[in-house]
Amino acid sequence: MDEDNRMEDESFDDVDNDGTERLTEDEILKVIPLEEFLASGGRAAFSDGEDDDIDGQSTSGELPDDSVGTLECHQKDVFAVATSGSRWMATGGEDDRALIFDLDKSESEPVLEIAHTDSVTFVCFNKAETLLASGDMSGKIYITELATLQRRIELDDCSDLEWLLWHHSSDILFAGDKEGLVWMWLIGNKGVAQSKIYSAGSGARCTSGVLLPDGKRLLAGYEDGHLRMWALKDQTHVAWKINNEVNTVEVHPSLPVAAAGTISGDVHMLSMGPVEEPSLKRHAIFRPLPPPPKEERMEGEDPEVDGGEYDAESIDRCVETIAFGGATTGASNFVAIGRNDGTIAVHAVDQVSPRFTHRNDSAQAITRIRWCSTGTSVPPRPLLVTSSVDSFVRAHDARDGSMVKELCCGGDSVLDMVVLQTDPVCRLLAACSEGSIRVLQIDEEEKQQ
Repeated sequence: MDEDNRMEDESFDDVDNDGTERLTEDEILKVIPLEEFLASGGRAAFSDGEDDDIDGQSTSGELPDDSVGTLECHQKDVFAVATSGSRWMATGGEDDRALIFDLDKSESEPVLEIAHTDSVTFVCFNKAETLLASGDMSGKIYITELATLQRRIELDDCSDLEWLLWHHSSDILFAGDKEGLVWMWLIGNKGVAQSKIYSAGSGARCTSGVLLPDGKRLLAGYEDGHLRMWALKDQTHVAWKINNEVNTVEVHPSLPVAAAGTISGDVHMLSMGPVEEPSLKRHAIFRPLPPPPKEERMEGEDPEVDGGEYDAESIDRCVETIAFGGATTGASNFVAIGRNDGTIAVHAVDQVSPRFTHRNDSAQAITRIRWCSTGTSVPPRPLLVTSSVDSFVRAHDARDGSMVKELCCGGDSVLDMVVLQTDPVCRLLAACSEGSIRVLQIDEEEKQQ
């Protein structure tokens, strides 16, 4: 056999019968199970801190950090961030601490560290900007005076804390817990002046709560699918039953409309009667977006949960956050919905078909939705800003759904987000995994090409 024929025969040794070329051991950089690769959105190929070069390009898989400033303040994930005016900022983290920052004194050093006994999942300022409430997963709540940085009250009434909020005009604090109780405390100068418990006796976990604009009623959602609108004064309620666990509730700031997001992905839109004739009546259901056409589920990937009432696909579409446009110019009649599958949908409150939708390429959960207005034009441009555990904060023009800006937080998940300012530019604070707060900026006339 001549030399040319020998070379041809040797080359066929590396080719399968179907014509597929086989790789040698030296050419294989890493073997990754298919399930792991799909679950990571392809990022598993660059995990474990590897920084090999292929054709001169880094394979570290690092995502960019588009922030204009970063504050490393916690030792573990930051679960909550809140601001009060332009002076105060508070954070809560997995490291069992809440931090208070006086931005007039320092933007990097906290003026107080509040030690908790469990992960701090809620921090919120009262309307008068005089008190901070910090709550942890075990149910312990501390009330701190901002003027003296001294603790005024320690509340240990709740079981595991599900949500926490202040009244929008009085020093009244509300909380919901895993035993189905809604708590109310009137905070006085020297302690709790009055407290009430709102209970329907079911024992179902109270997953969410929101105060109505009239300040006299509170809408609460429960694990068993109940929605209850409580009269704060006499502790009576009206109810509506949904066939799925309620995960989040929200109310419109000026219209008698409420939205209840469920673990199955449905959002139930309800009208609310006035204080004199309280009522709850559903007028529409907004369904989750269908999965992408090519999405196929791996065999054995759908374990039953909670007795099999919901399958894995339903959990994947769980409604994580809802926000009404409310006072946002050009979006007052809109409601935005963020789900666990990385989708957002914006509806007019009375229209089942969405105005626009967006699906993250990562298909990872939306954690927060914020509305804001920017620009010097009249009227200003309404923005819908969303955060996700995929590390991205995305801003859409609410008028047509177009992407205005996509900002990355260096690979850290964004677990909470607040609007810091809107004039002259939109600035956001993002609470991230790995202990950081990032400052993100969207310029006035910025438009992603």
